[in-house]
Amino acid sequence: MPDSPVPSEAARPPGSTDARVNDAPPALNISSVPGALAIAGVRHSYLWHASGNRIALVAESALWSIRPDGSDPVLMAHLAGDPLLVGPYADGIVYLEQHPGVTTAYLARPTIPPRQVARMEHGAGVAAYPVWATIWHDNLLLVVEGHRPQLIDLASGEVRALGEGPIPVRDGDLAFSAQEGVLAYKLANRGDAVRLLRMDGTVLQPGSEAQLAPIAWSPSGGRWAVRAVEPGRGLPAPVGANLEEGGTHLAVGDASGRLEEFRPPEPLVLVAGPWWSPDGTWLAVVSGTLTSEPGDTAPEAPAAPARLWVVDVEDGRWRDLGPLPEGAIATGFHPATSSLVVHDPAGAALWPVDGGEPQPLTPPWAVGENPAALEDGSLLFLSADARALYLQRPGAAPRLLVDSPEPMGALTAAGNHAALLRYGDGAAADLLLVPLPGAEPPAPVTPGR
Repeated sequence: MPDSPVPSEAARPPGSTDARVNDAPPALNISSVPGALAIAGVRHSYLWHASGNRIALVAESALWSIRPDGSDPVLMAHLAGDPLLVGPYADGIVYLEQHPGVTTAYLARPTIPPRQVARMEHGAGVAAYPVWATIWHDNLLLVVEGHRPQLIDLASGEVRALGEGPIPVRDGDLAFSAQEGVLAYKLANRGDAVRLLRMDGTVLQPGSEAQLAPIAWSPSGGRWAVRAVEPGRGLPAPVGANLEEGGTHLAVGDASGRLEEFRPPEPLVLVAGPWWSPDGTWLAVVSGTLTSEPGDTAPEAPAAPARLWVVDVEDGRWRDLGPLPEGAIATGFHPATSSLVVHDPAGAALWPVDGGEPQPLTPPWAVGENPAALEDGSLLFLSADARALYLQRPGAAPRLLVDSPEPMGALTAAGNHAALLRYGDGAAADLLLVPLPGAEPPAPVTPGR
């Protein structure tokens, strides 16, 4: 990657299609469905931008921007490769295109030809090469497998290599704190120690003990937590062919490299978590056992977890919330309360950190789909089968907004609208734009608009 300002015009590898916005694009296929507008043929990602007033999406080999009420579709760029939408910048979108041997980043803005902002030659003969990227202030942080991370100033084009060497992407666990400007990283399947990459290029390793993914930043972004292992416990242990699992305590660090250990009141094997409470005062973790059959050739998940624990990060006290039902899994905290969400074959329940009686979630939420919390305390969530979208106002019963024959996911919200994907066969999905009660309903449209 050059250390000089990037060119102002879009550039593509030889043989690829140029990126232009002055060609007449095929029209977006927008239609009305019960409770929403549907945009057909959307790649499996989208981004809010313009302060939540617009949504960027990829359809028909083009990058589009549209208002959440379905109005004012604007072509941002024709695409010449498989795009990865990174994030909003100014009034535009930064995205990556991947081609054999090279990953290129562009800034696309309405009515202006896309501008190349970064180019990384990695030499691999495939397009789908492991990359990770995010926007931080006026910069693009780009991590390409096998190369030092790059910080690109999106205004000037200045490029700086960060750190001491490559960061694993394909087998890595990367967690970024935008507040602190720190990338925490480690191997996802091994018990290596967490490292911190600061945006001034320095690398810190707060501890030397074995630590386990995932790395969890607190809601404020000021502290991170992982499960860790004390010496002499025979952990982490191999689980299957390519995974190490099992912690003995929690390690909590900050962006400056300070590290604090939270040890349980009895010997435990920690097999899941940690999760932060919304106010950043509690950490939750699951203890249990590890199983691996002799001759295993593939990773195997830990055995059904045994007990749910919470830790007060102010005084270090642990609290045992009790055994989990058979076949149950914890998926983290409710987005607006200090209660944990536990799913079991019979449904789902909220487990309060004070040890009170679990309260059923009716209807249960979809596993793996985080509800969207609105500013007034309302929640948007998907049903357990991911085929119904609900809105729950504070103190009120859930209200059905969208009922779908196909599963849905990637739920987000901004202002008076929600957005989510409705999946079908193939590589594309429908992007559903859902007005929330109190917003203007979507105007009827003719399919193919």
